[in-house]
Amino acid sequence: MNITISPTEKLGHEMVITMTYDDLQPHFSKAFSEAQRDAQIDGFRKGKAPLAMVKQRFGAAIERQALPDIAQSVFAEEIQRQEIPVSGIPMMKKSTRTDDKGAEFVIYYEVSPTIELQDFSSIVVTKPVKEFTEDDIDGEVYRLRLRISTL
Repeated sequence: MNITISPTEKLGHEMVITMTYDDLQPHFSKAFSEAQRDAQIDGFRKGKAPLAMVKQRFGAAIERQALPDIAQSVFAEEIQRQEIPVSGIPMMKKSTRTDDKGAEFVIYYEVSPTIELQDFSSIVVTKPVKEFTEDDIDGEVYRLRLRISTL
């Protein structure tokens, strides 16, 4: 399995995951056993068909359906292993099978920005102070009395 990460824009990155058939095989085996439980093949009770027959009949479809789940699990493991701060929901840009029956996934994701605080101790802030006079207070009391009063 080969994983490469490359930045595409300021916060966007692409992870390219290339897996060989041997890397995919454990995931496919799990998908086949799950499909075997639900498979209905003539001559067998539901879930009792032989695994070889399930692979023969539904093998390509099961593998195709398992690819997004495989990409998601490998992506999650790699993000956790490298402690990458992913922001938002990753998007699968490309999922293809290679010539050797392996697979290649391209996943786009964004990371949280790193913010470095500057030294603000040299900035002087002046706070304006309002002086109130007796006329200001009397005027406000008069306006409150007019607003609250009733006839």
